[in-house]
Amino acid sequence: MSVPFPSMTSPFIDADSIIYDLMHDLSLIVAKKKELEAQEKELKVELMEAMQDQGLDNISLDEGKAHMQRRAEKDYGEEIRELEIALKERKKLADDMGDFTILSQEESIVFSLPKS
Repeated sequence: MSVPFPSMTSPFIDADSIIYDLMHDLSLIVAKKKELEAQEKELKVELMEAMQDQGLDNISLDEGKAHMQRRAEKDYGEEIRELEIALKERKKLADDMGDFTILSQEESIVFSLPKS
């Protein structure tokens, strides 16, 4: 799969730069990852339907294991919802006021593909 790399927006990076090469490689990987995730989602739906058709809740093969999982959406009532809202508001205020202690930090790259 070939993803065209957009023109550079930074005047400090030329097409022969290692940064350009790394960004290009990363763009290919991220695009492929999105494609694979979509395929994974489709295959899981098909597998679930096939398992249901055969009355199976789980299977185990040399290729891997799969089991049906059910998740319940829960409602804890108005009191808990109000407490959650109050907690979010209090945390936002603490962030805005600088009333927190940083326990650890890590750096990472946030990468996004160009919008098509």
